[in-house]
Amino acid sequence: MTATFAAGLSVILAAGCASHTASAVAAAAPSVAPPAADDTAASDQRFDLSGEWATGSGSAEPEAQSFTLRPQCLHHPAAWILEQTGDSVDAIVIPESFDQGVAQKGPLRLPSSARGKVSGLNVTLDEPNAHYRLRYDPETGHLRGTLNGQPFWAVRQEVVQPGGCLPPP
Repeated sequence: MTATFAAGLSVILAAGCASHTASAVAAAAPSVAPPAADDTAASDQRFDLSGEWATGSGSAEPEAQSFTLRPQCLHHPAAWILEQTGDSVDAIVIPESFDQGVAQKGPLRLPSSARGKVSGLNVTLDEPNAHYRLRYDPETGHLRGTLNGQPFWAVRQEVVQPGGCLPPP
């Protein structure tokens, strides 16, 4: 992982992250088959996957190209953060958290990460327990495909944290 990505991650963690679960989205979008291994048509198209994404599975994919979340004070929903450099891409999964005031005992758990490649519209990411096979849809800006063989989608999101929140006790 690059130093820039690590620095950006610490800023994102400090600012708070969010996600969107499939159950919270009502609109369904058309499904797209997972990418074929040799499908590199449109390899001349340029897109940047860098940013924060909401993820889900099944048919509850939002129709909008992106959306804004406004979580309550002290809440940081899960996030999937991508950083693309050329044809390489890194992904970080940050679990949901709540500001609690006193740190919990136990070892520090780092977010899981995956590394991968972009080839044409296809995106592959791998870590020991997660294998993403995705295709970028230039019409919607979404990623669709599979995570460990199961349906998976990702939509860009922006998180706006509320102001004036009191710190936890």
